Amino acid sequence: MDLAEGTWVQVNSGPHRRAYGELLRYTNEATMAYVRIAISPTRSAVLVVRADTITPTRLHIRAP
Repeated sequence: MDLAEGTWVQVNSGPHRRAYGELLRYTNEATMAYVRIAISPTRSAVLVVRADTITPTRLHIRAP
């Protein structure tokens, strides 16, 4: 599923299962995706996850 950059997504695998964040971009091969998640009110992290493990969501929690 190709989602637009900036789409809010849920990660559905790995240690960050059920993490919500903003889709930053796909890799050139579109097999991996970069997702920014909030880890505290003032910090964020970027996860690199398999593209087929993210789904769009309507949850809007802004990652710093």
